[in-house]
Amino acid sequence: DKLVITSDVMKEWVHQGLLVEVVNARTGEIQRVLHTPTRPSSGDDERWADLYGNYLAVHGNVNNTVVYRLSDGMRTAAFYGRVLAGDGERGLLAVNNRDQEVVVYNAANGAENLHVTVDDVPRAARFISPTNMLEVLTAAQHVDSIPLSGTLETTAKAQ
Repeated sequence: DKLVITSDVMKEWVHQGLLVEVVNARTGEIQRVLHTPTRPSSGDDERWADLYGNYLAVHGNVNNTVVYRLSDGMRTAAFYGRVLAGDGERGLLAVNNRDQEVVVYNAANGAENLHVTVDDVPRAARFISPTNMLEVLTAAQHVDSIPLSGTLETTAKAQ
């Protein structure tokens, strides 16, 4: 069965929730379909979703992100901000909510693993597994290399 129902309890039917289809890029076959109760806004609809391994991060209209485990639809985390980068293998998400702020969350349980301040607004990020670093590109075109060692020993592998 390809339809995955989220664990969110809807107090009312959200007829304009967000339906996310995970599609095989090579064949076009639909792998999974996930319905989330993320509400549209009254103006521009700026919802989007990104897949990081088994975790689907759904960004809402009020700068909120909800993370679901794609295999069973379980809601695993929720926070304010947008995901800049994800490491699906280790279940990590790098998030920006405020100017100069980067927070690394454990996607499996929403735990905050690391909180850093960079020199300007973060624009993009990437986890570099071989060196255990998080690279963050800021609006000032500066790249910050943030070591992840020592902070992630308790991070669970993605389920």
